[in-house]
Amino acid sequence: MANELDFLVDTKKDDKHLSKTFILGLTLFICLLTSYYFHFILKTEIIHTHLFFVPIVLASLWWARKGIVVSYILALALIVMHILSPVEKSIWLDLTRAFVFVIVGTLVAILNEKNMILIDKLQQSEDKLEGIVNSVTDPIFMVDEQFTIIWANDIAKSVYRADMIGEKCYSVCQKLDEVCESCIARKCFEDGKVHEFETETIGKDGDKYKIWCTASVAAWHEDGTPKMIVESLRDITEREKNEEILRESEKKYSTIVENGNDGIIFIQDGLLKFANQKIYEMTGFTREESIGRPFLEGIAPEYREFVKKMSQNRLKSVGKVPSNYEIEMLSKDGNKIPVDVNISLIEYEARPTTLVILRDITERKKAEKMLKASEKKYSTLVEKGNDGIIFLQDGILKFANKKMAEMTGFAIEEGIGRPFLEFVSPEFWELAQERYLQSLNSNGETLSSYVVDILSKDGTKIPVEISPSLIEYEGKPAFMAIIRDIIEHRKAENILQEQREFAANMINYSAVPTFVIDSQHTVLQWNKACEDLTGIKASDIVGTDNHWKAFHAYKRSCLADIIINKEFHGLPGYYDKYERSEHIVNGLHAENWVQNMGGKSRYLIFDAAPINDREGKLIAVVETLQDITELKKMEEMRLENERLVSANKTKSEFLSVMSHELRTPLTSIIGYSMLCKERRSCELDEKQGFYMDKILSCGLHLRDLINSTLDLAKIEAGKMEISIGDMSVPETVTEIMELVQERAAQHDVVLRTEFDPDLDLIKADSQKFKQILFNLLSNAIKFSKEDGGIVTIRSKKDGDMAMISVSDTGIGIKKEDVPKLFKEFGQLDEGTSRKYEGTGLGLAITRQLVKMHGGTIKVESEYGEGSSFTFSIPIGTEKKD
Repeated sequence: MANELDFLVDTKKDDKHLSKTFILGLTLFICLLTSYYFHFILKTEIIHTHLFFVPIVLASLWWARKGIVVSYILALALIVMHILSPVEKSIWLDLTRAFVFVIVGTLVAILNEKNMILIDKLQQSEDKLEGIVNSVTDPIFMVDEQFTIIWANDIAKSVYRADMIGEKCYSVCQKLDEVCESCIARKCFEDGKVHEFETETIGKDGDKYKIWCTASVAAWHEDGTPKMIVESLRDITEREKNEEILRESEKKYSTIVENGNDGIIFIQDGLLKFANQKIYEMTGFTREESIGRPFLEGIAPEYREFVKKMSQNRLKSVGKVPSNYEIEMLSKDGNKIPVDVNISLIEYEARPTTLVILRDITERKKAEKMLKASEKKYSTLVEKGNDGIIFLQDGILKFANKKMAEMTGFAIEEGIGRPFLEFVSPEFWELAQERYLQSLNSNGETLSSYVVDILSKDGTKIPVEISPSLIEYEGKPAFMAIIRDIIEHRKAENILQEQREFAANMINYSAVPTFVIDSQHTVLQWNKACEDLTGIKASDIVGTDNHWKAFHAYKRSCLADIIINKEFHGLPGYYDKYERSEHIVNGLHAENWVQNMGGKSRYLIFDAAPINDREGKLIAVVETLQDITELKKMEEMRLENERLVSANKTKSEFLSVMSHELRTPLTSIIGYSMLCKERRSCELDEKQGFYMDKILSCGLHLRDLINSTLDLAKIEAGKMEISIGDMSVPETVTEIMELVQERAAQHDVVLRTEFDPDLDLIKADSQKFKQILFNLLSNAIKFSKEDGGIVTIRSKKDGDMAMISVSDTGIGIKKEDVPKLFKEFGQLDEGTSRKYEGTGLGLAITRQLVKMHGGTIKVESEYGEGSSFTFSIPIGTEKKD
């Protein structure tokens, strides 16, 4: 079947030959001028004769045998130039070069001509194969793993629907909404085997047909799983009717069997179970003498072993190995009777039985002897032919020439008398039998050749082309077949087909949205990824020139159209960004927003590349699409985030710089408030004292808030520094415990410590370490229960890390609130009903200080039971930027 990217490019021969002549003439003229310059002006031999190789090769490639003439002309020109040349040199050198010209031109011309002949033969073979597939009388189609029909022959489209490609097989054949239980395509995908069964199907006229359905794997994935399934459907409606008629008329046939011209016998377990009247007439035996006797006793001794072997082989392959051969039987008086044997397996009295039809061929044998006398006249011609030649009669091989024997590896005597189907690969039996019957009924008409695989002696399959004709052989109609080995042709054809299928599959199954249009702007391919992106089905757009509808509200050129029409001036008005492709010759790259594609606005990247034929003429353009809408939005978000980060950094730097200006007036407010409070009894009344307490309390709270804010601003601005030195963990913890002892007592909280004796000195910033512990202890005390509780500080050495934990039996933290703990200004009891005071910066600063020491902090909490904050820092930590 032709690939969708194959195009026939019409060219004008006169223009082509004129162009070739002009180029060759121009090349030859340049070579002559250059040669003249070097020989007659410069009087040197540099690149003298080598310049003529270019016109020789061009002429040989373009004109084949005519190119050889150019070689001779240039060789003669070389000899003339030798005579006229002012440079003294050996005549033998130029004679040698002239000879090389002729050899090069001849070799290039011969190789080019053979290459063109092979390409023409491959194209003819492809056309022939497509004709064979479409001439099959059974509907055939292929489905993918989603049970979508991806290909169908002409008869399938005529029986069902012309637009069945892209539809589900079960919706087309059985009008179902989903895969049926007995679907053999699904079974093929599951086990990769061939499946057959009888079912009903519904044609486009709505009528039901009984069919025999066969499914097998057509293509495999690289991991060995089925990729595509091919199904063939044979209408057996009439066969079912015929079988019913046959059953009704069996009684009529019994009379024919008894009174027929051929002998008929039934054999079970090697014994004769039934024989018609003709058998008794042929052999002279009575019914009583025959029934129950071993069948082999009635066969001439020299044929008994052969018949026994054939029977055994046939029983191993029931219904698949037809048998038709000649033997000699024994009559009652001992005479030998030549008979034609046709054997098949049936069921008789509920048991497997061999049915043997025996035809007396005594007269035919006499005629054969006469015919053999005349065969010598043409046997030499047949035997010395380049192709295999065979004669068949009743499916039996009657003659084979030496070429046939060489081709298969069988000796001629091994093949004669055997059914020809035994030499044919089983998958071609039906085709070979069908064409054989057609030849017998051809009435002298010319028969078309066909292709099958035959089997060599070692079982190798040999692809051959069979050219049949009807002749008379030994006084009877015979089938003569000329058998031509096409294995090399098949290899070349397979390579070409694989390349085309590979190219098509690369587009059809690519995850990149891709479509192809020809030079007339007609859509040739629209892959699945393109369907998903645009929302337009391939079945709705392939074969049309409406690809613009996927991207624009009005008809205008796409990137592929611009390449075809060469209307590059339109790029600025069509796309936001555009440029010549860096990686594709004559390709284009563009970017643009596409409005309302599948109901959304999308930002797409377009890349288009031209496809040229061997002569450089544009025949199609492939265009790929890339949806970078999310990337575009992320880029915009990144720019916005950079702006916000810059603004936040500016804020932090501002607060860091303003620390002195903020702290100085606040320190004065707190100091004067404390002085007034100390002299309150003598200078302030009770109401004024109450107000002064409030001023001092608010000032202290504001100082803590400003200090925390400024510390966080310093950290964010990268201006917070730590001073690393030796520090004793137990001593530092004890100092902090004493500092918060009074506050703990006010809340009825008991403080406890558990020190690991293996953990004493560590390298850390003592002041920042104390601030970490102070923040954690302050929170533990603040969030204790109303009746008090216990706060425990534990230290532990874990490898090269110091683990410090602060645990309490307080109110705990809800699971959904844990992520808020370390956020700046985060408060778990937000709103006007807040119970606990605080800046919401303590834990955020604590985490930053731990991080500056190269450590981490985590929290474990159960709401209503308490919390445990654990931070770890390296024992030998160094200063972190």
